[in-house]
Amino acid sequence: MLHQADFLREVENSLSYKPYKESLLATCDENGVLTIEDANKMLADHGHDFEEVLEDPYDSDPIKLRERNAHELLAWLGY
Repeated sequence: MLHQADFLREVENSLSYKPYKESLLATCDENGVLTIEDANKMLADHGHDFEEVLEDPYDSDPIKLRERNAHELLAWLGY
């Protein structure tokens, strides 16, 4: 059984937690573009690199991938 303080701490933690996708999108510029550093980190966190993204026969918008569009990169990763 949870004590009241433990329960409140869990509620607080769940309210302040941002899912990965949401926190990544918060780092984009006004056009939805990631810095090269953020794009490289996101891909490295998932075991990929930018060269791999560019070489993949992607069926959506490869120009947006090259421009480091966060939504396209997340879609490429399966989000």
